[in-house]
Amino acid sequence: MSKGEVVILDSWVSPFCLRAKIALAEKGVEYEPELRTCLG
Repeated sequence: MSKGEVVILDSWVSPFCLRAKIALAEKGVEYEPELRTCLG
């Protein structure tokens, strides 16, 4: 990861991930999603 790169720890079940992605899209910030599972 280079300096200034945004990485989102993403999970399809998390409303908080969706909220963060919406905010970044509104600001025009590009990000790299990193998929995580909540099932252990």
